[in-house]
Amino acid sequence: MNKPAYLTKSLFKTGFECPAKLRYAKDRAYGNNQDDNTFLQVLAEGGFQVGELAKLMFPQGVEVSELAHGVAVAKTKELLAQEEVTIFEAALCESSVSQESGTTAAPFFVRVDVLRKRGDTVDIIEVKSKSYDPEDERFFKTTRGFNSKTLPYLLDVAFQSHVATLAFPGRKIRSFLLLPDKSKAATIDGLNQLFPITKVDAASRRVTCVPVAGVTLADLGEPLMALLDVTDLATELLQQVLEIPGAAGTVPQLAQQLGEILMNPRAMAAPIQAQCKSCEFRLPQDHRLRSGFHECWKETVDSTRIEAGEPLVVDLWDGRRTQAWMAQGKRFMDDIAADDLPLETATDELTRTHRQWLQISGEGLNEHGYWFDAALFAREIEQWDWPINLIDFETSRTALPFHRGGKPYGLVAFQWSHHVLHQDGRLEHVDDFLMSEPGQLPNVAFLKSLKDTLSRNKGTVMMWSPYENSVLNALLDSLSKELKLSGVDSAEQAQVYEDLKVFVDSLTTRKQGNKTLHRGSRAMVDLCELSSKGFFHRRAGGSNSIKKVLPAMLDASDTLRGLYSQPVYGSVGIGAVTASTFNSRNFDTPMAWWQRDSNGDIIDPYQLLPGVFTDIDVHESSDDAVINQGGAAAAAYGRLQLENATPANRLAWRRALLKYCELDTLAMAMIVQGWRGWLEPAGTSHVEDPHEPPMESAT
Repeated sequence: MNKPAYLTKSLFKTGFECPAKLRYAKDRAYGNNQDDNTFLQVLAEGGFQVGELAKLMFPQGVEVSELAHGVAVAKTKELLAQEEVTIFEAALCESSVSQESGTTAAPFFVRVDVLRKRGDTVDIIEVKSKSYDPEDERFFKTTRGFNSKTLPYLLDVAFQSHVATLAFPGRKIRSFLLLPDKSKAATIDGLNQLFPITKVDAASRRVTCVPVAGVTLADLGEPLMALLDVTDLATELLQQVLEIPGAAGTVPQLAQQLGEILMNPRAMAAPIQAQCKSCEFRLPQDHRLRSGFHECWKETVDSTRIEAGEPLVVDLWDGRRTQAWMAQGKRFMDDIAADDLPLETATDELTRTHRQWLQISGEGLNEHGYWFDAALFAREIEQWDWPINLIDFETSRTALPFHRGGKPYGLVAFQWSHHVLHQDGRLEHVDDFLMSEPGQLPNVAFLKSLKDTLSRNKGTVMMWSPYENSVLNALLDSLSKELKLSGVDSAEQAQVYEDLKVFVDSLTTRKQGNKTLHRGSRAMVDLCELSSKGFFHRRAGGSNSIKKVLPAMLDASDTLRGLYSQPVYGSVGIGAVTASTFNSRNFDTPMAWWQRDSNGDIIDPYQLLPGVFTDIDVHESSDDAVINQGGAAAAAYGRLQLENATPANRLAWRRALLKYCELDTLAMAMIVQGWRGWLEPAGTSHVEDPHEPPMESAT
């Protein structure tokens, strides 16, 4: 860390979240568990492409492409000598000294996306890929103040405006956000593809995105970006006293404090609070890189207990009272007593607080570390119609639409997988769908093919979480427009729409708040909801994410060990065996999904898959909402839409996507198989010997 320290836009954001993070943000000795995930999310959503489109909106703009701070600042000053100029990536560097303490702070350094100078007026334009909804009256402010979802964007431009005020004393500074407008629709096909990703450098997390040669603003059709004047909001924010972990002040005051902390990172005690749960600098203590999270906690609490890995209060699943407990000095999970967590009224199902108490105390868990409500599952399974159908979707929402008529962050459903589990135990990967060819709008084909595959039987349809239900409802809402874009004549459009509407309505549920407005005759069963009511495993830590439940089930279930500890799942059998009950559409080499690592721990099956991108290492996270391989899937689809993808890459990405989505529905089947195994009388099994010849399919 011998390079000069600058408080940049990204470091201001990091320090605003928690000043202690400034200790670790630029020190490569510390790991960041979200670097690659954040990178993938921006790649998947098209953030890099939005930046390039924005430049076309200012045709007279000049880019400061120099990376070195000093050179970039000098080039910017040279350009600013002009009376009128528009600069991309303008570099501003200003120092600020505290009048109270006289303490030296790190200089402020910002690269302004678009800086526009017109005489004595300087416009600071921050480009974001966040969508803007002009009909949302609470987009920036609610009745309680600034909207927490858009506050980070206003803080970003406010900080830059503060630096610009220091750089241009006496000048009028105006603040703008340039955002994709979700009320606008693309009037051309292939808008996204006009901004191809030509290079991905995962090591530096840089992307080279170069517009197609010769493309101009006129080629882009009707504009999709909204330029919003947020000067008044930024001014209000600059004057408002804000609280951050361990500090408080206006944006200029906090910037000064953060600049001082950056110069002397250990001067401030680590502000241990509930926000530590989502700290990106948390790594396993035996990781090759240092864990900033653990260093912070060791400063405040018993370091021996930290080193011993005792569960922390921030690790409690859905801990809504974490901050209150920490204010009472409760740092470890076993500091929480039953009185601290009033259990909800007893029901036949696990409630949120009951799950928390299981995580804290372990009371009621069996010797294998799990709790299973056999009676509940027996009742639920009794209501299923066999065979059961397990489905999973992959979708994309990008800032720049792929197709004419698409809106920023409009839904594109490009992939599904379908497993069928028979009552006698036979498991089939019956079909899948992936439309990834450039220029093709997949939504209608997605629904038609899904209708065809689910029409093979009348069994219950399963999903994991309400996501598939939401996707189908959203596709139905946009179906009429999609059919018009597909070029089908109006009479046929009406019939296709009606057929697909009946199909979607039969599978879905629609709610308004807690009120059910519609429930289809074949409404999908949410296995995640069922898991939350009747299954808890210590390893999953209260979470019901399938990425957590699957390894826990593999660890707990003898049935799954018997089924998957040998490489029998695949479209090619072993020796004379021909896959029997474990046929697959995409795994040519038989897989053993039940595996242990060198420490004897179950390996997450998703870690056995080849990466969707071989040049990006996707980290797991304790936060279920964090993008992981699913983000890689959406990013891969985006890259498949680019005409310049090589045939080799296109084939590799398709194969990876097919395997990933197949594992999603296989994971659901595994979990159901494990649950059923616990319901069977000792010595019986629904599952056939995989070395027996396959039975004729009931479908």
